[in-house]
Amino acid sequence: MMHEAVIIDDELHCSKTLELLLMKHCPAVTVKKSFNDPLAALNYLNSNKVDLLFLDIDMPGMSGFDLLDKLTDPGFQVVFTTAYDQFAIKAFKYNACDYLLKPVDEVELLNCIDRFAQKRENFDKQKLEQLVSNYLSVHTPPNGRIALPTIDGHELVNTSEICRCESVSNYTRLFFTKGERQLLICRTLKEIASLLGNDF
Repeated sequence: MMHEAVIIDDELHCSKTLELLLMKHCPAVTVKKSFNDPLAALNYLNSNKVDLLFLDIDMPGMSGFDLLDKLTDPGFQVVFTTAYDQFAIKAFKYNACDYLLKPVDEVELLNCIDRFAQKRENFDKQKLEQLVSNYLSVHTPPNGRIALPTIDGHELVNTSEICRCESVSNYTRLFFTKGERQLLICRTLKEIASLLGNDF
């Protein structure tokens, strides 16, 4: 999966170096824009969607924290890039994905991108599950069939064939009338009961 990134750093050589490192070592990341002026970057981020933001903290006129405070709807992960480690605690209060000290180390950058990709994958999976859950809560499944979230994705089942539900920690195991079929669902027993409603 390709990820679109933006770099913001008031020092041109720092933004260029990071862009070259990403091009060389992180082919899954495409740098859409690189800014040395945080105000211009702010306007761009408020009107364009990106996946990842590499953000310097100590910049003249507007710090990285100031920029984040001014964003209307940030839908991206933030990696702070700075020469100063004293900002680390405050950075993670902004729910930072990572924190890289300059000069950026190649190995640390690779590890950062790996963590971002894993976090993004989990976020996308949770978002999909939430969308499905929201849909099912307001739509009556046709012909007694319902899509349920499993550990491998989603599966369409006939609610009339479910004979028993069993709680397994934060999951629910479904038992069916036909054969010895079982299905482990990524929902609590209470949530499954709510989804099935009068069909169960």
